[in-house]
Amino acid sequence: MRERPPLWRAALVGIVAAVIGGAALGFALRVDPDTEQYELSYQVKVLDLKNGVLQVRLHAEGMRSPNLYLTTVVVSPDQNRLSARFRLREARDLNGHDTPVEAQDDYWKIRAKGGGIDLRYEVWLRAGIDTGVFSRQMLSDITETSARLVGSDIFIIPVFGDLRNIRVEYTLPPHWELVHPFQCTATAAVVPDVKSLYHSAVGMGRLRTLERTVRGCRLRVAVTGRYDFQDRDLLAVLSQLAGIQMDIFGGPLRDEYVFLVGPHPESGDPEILHYFGLHYDGSMILLIDTNTDRKRLQQEPAQLCAHEFYHNWCGELIRQHRYDMNWFIEGVTEFYAYQTRLEAGMLSFPDYASVLSDRFHREYEVHPLRGKISLAQASKKVLIDRETTRYTYSGGLFVAAGLDEQIDDVTRQQESLDDLMYDLAVRAQRDPDFVLTRQTLEAALLDLTGHDFHGWFDRYVYGLESPHLPGYITQQMALR
Repeated sequence: MRERPPLWRAALVGIVAAVIGGAALGFALRVDPDTEQYELSYQVKVLDLKNGVLQVRLHAEGMRSPNLYLTTVVVSPDQNRLSARFRLREARDLNGHDTPVEAQDDYWKIRAKGGGIDLRYEVWLRAGIDTGVFSRQMLSDITETSARLVGSDIFIIPVFGDLRNIRVEYTLPPHWELVHPFQCTATAAVVPDVKSLYHSAVGMGRLRTLERTVRGCRLRVAVTGRYDFQDRDLLAVLSQLAGIQMDIFGGPLRDEYVFLVGPHPESGDPEILHYFGLHYDGSMILLIDTNTDRKRLQQEPAQLCAHEFYHNWCGELIRQHRYDMNWFIEGVTEFYAYQTRLEAGMLSFPDYASVLSDRFHREYEVHPLRGKISLAQASKKVLIDRETTRYTYSGGLFVAAGLDEQIDDVTRQQESLDDLMYDLAVRAQRDPDFVLTRQTLEAALLDLTGHDFHGWFDRYVYGLESPHLPGYITQQMALR
């Protein structure tokens, strides 16, 4: 592998947050660019803990347009989330007079007399949830003692406008605290733009908070629930894994990251421990089985932590359009989660070979979708159902491992997947409009190796042929 300068030195004017939330949960953010600028702020208040009801006030002023169009993001084209979960209670102009609202299924049109509006609406977090989408229960959640709120679940935003420095104030129940990736006071945050407003997860409640500075970056952890490990044990694992990944790319992309840790809703299963994670730019959700002990932390929970943190580069910086490259985003991220654990000493190479071999045979080789649907097709349905998600993650992992081996072979061990990821990250930093597609990936591989990988992807990603276990894995297993 060739020498590489730190990524932050490779040149860059700015980093654009990806329109991707979570492991692969990409939202279609329907906000059109516009030159109009005006002040926008929100106030969020918990109304009903038992039923999961919030009150949100939106204030806009300094508008030139006579009407304000408000919308939300959609998880799927046929899901009407605006009318199901958001209930308008009051709309007034800046003179305090009621103003007309045209409420459609996917937007509200409000007369902005006087250059702005004051709007009050309620969010019913448990309404309009598609119970067939298993990941929905992992997003926003509210209990008697805490709340985890994802921006896409609670904010209605203007369709038009170049809006910056959006202030959000929270009215908290007694003895609750706020943990926000853009926090400026104990109960408020200033969010840089609309996309960051949507793609952030916020913790509220009676939280156990810890923090540590790693490579000049502040890591904040907010924990709810009880586990068979200490909170500081989790912070130590997170810090070590995050530090290794920062070193790979020459430093963090942000000054601060927030980890919201809570119990997995399926904890207590006598057969298996459950874990789940989602990445939202500067914040990550980590749901951990309550039966996890300190020794187990270095296994599935460490893999989860390493996976979600690697999404800072693969998914946020190197971003895709919708779900088109989920197989690459998730497969490469899972591959490097294992590599990070190897580097941290949390996983030995013989155990790594055993885990991958077992996963190949148990989760991929005999999977009912194998041979029936391509990996590229399956990856567009990630987080909709468990089996498709498992097939995509495992298949993507072995494609990533195979791609790494193929790059190594055609370049006679001069280049690797490490170099490809670094090159893609540099391109994404230099060009804010860079998007990962099959074409841009193949072009990067051609530049790196001098070889055309189109046929290889046709076989293993867009066709029905299955990737193989890497040779170094089968060799290690043969020694047993």
